[in-house]
Amino acid sequence: MGTSITTGAGRRTDHAGWIYLELVGDPYERGRQHGHLLAHELEHALTSADFMARWDTGEGLRYFADHIGDAFAPLDEEYAEEIQGIVAGAAVRLAQGTDEEPGVTPLDAHAAARRESLIRTHH
Repeated sequence: MGTSITTGAGRRTDHAGWIYLELVGDPYERGRQHGHLLAHELEHALTSADFMARWDTGEGLRYFADHIGDAFAPLDEEYAEEIQGIVAGAAVRLAQGTDEEPGVTPLDAHAAARRESLIRTHH
C-alpha cells in the first residue's frame, strides 16, 4: 500500500497522494507520534502560514499564537496534552531569518498560550 514510516507504536503510510496515520497511546504520546510523523508537513504549513500572516497583517504567527488564549475558550486538558506532544514530536522551527526566538515555534507559543489559558480558568 505505499511507503510506511514508524515511530514508537505510531505509523505513517503514504498512498496515492494521501497520508494515513495510526496513532496509539495517551494524548501526549499520540501527539508526539503525530508531530514526528508529520514534521515536514507541519514545518511547511507553519512557514507558509507565517508568511501569509506577515503579508496580510504585518504580524507573524507568534503574535497570533501569543494572543489565541484571549480569543477562545480553554482547551480540554486532553487536547492541550496532545498539542504539547505534537510540538515535542515535530521540533518544528520557523524559517531562518524571522524575528522569532530560535527554536520557538508557533506550535510552542500556541500550546503555551492555551496552557496559560487553562491555568487562569481553573484557578
